[in-house]
Amino acid sequence: MERTIHRWAPLTGVVFAVCAIAGFIIAGEPPDVDDSIEDIVEYYVDNDTAIMIGSLVEALAALALIFFAATLARIVHVRNQVVLPWVILAGGAVAAAGFGVDASLRFAAADIAENVDGAFDGGQALSVQTIHIIFADFFYPMVIGFGAFLLAASIAAIRTKVFPAWLAWIGILLAIVAFTPIGFIAALVSLLWFVIVSILLFVRESKEPSIAGGPSATPVV
Repeated sequence: MERTIHRWAPLTGVVFAVCAIAGFIIAGEPPDVDDSIEDIVEYYVDNDTAIMIGSLVEALAALALIFFAATLARIVHVRNQVVLPWVILAGGAVAAAGFGVDASLRFAAADIAENVDGAFDGGQALSVQTIHIIFADFFYPMVIGFGAFLLAASIAAIRTKVFPAWLAWIGILLAIVAFTPIGFIAALVSLLWFVIVSILLFVRESKEPSIAGGPSATPVV
């Protein structure tokens, strides 16, 4: 059973990417923060069911990310890395928390919007607008988490060859770009990066089932 889990666990990276994309598609594109309160509330009222479902799928993406981060951290750790596995795990956890809060904010706005009866100057409508603004600008936890994960995983890959060096350098580049004004593009490309790494790790684990035990060499950072 343990060997089976170790073999299939890397594919949680694919699950994460698919659920993240699906969640955003299902919920639909949200209005801008500077749109009128009427437009913002109308978006949540008209799409409340889709938004709630999309939020649930996004939450599942966060769960899959935690498992993938733990899987990659284990693979790196048994190759005698000490600090980097913890950074991978912490980065994945921070990013997953960001996705979870992101989904919760969007779900809350849709839930509150159901009670808006057209009195857009009322407290309920203002609450929806406030939550929406926080949701739209709540991205730093995901940026920080992704940055830490990508950097640690890529540096570890260059050291241990758990996936190709060219993919590791792309990961480092994505981590840097994530903190720039075009960070959203980096986030989208990162999802493809996760899928590729996930599949490569799955293939490697299938060929090396004994990796769960790991070597007994002296650990390094």
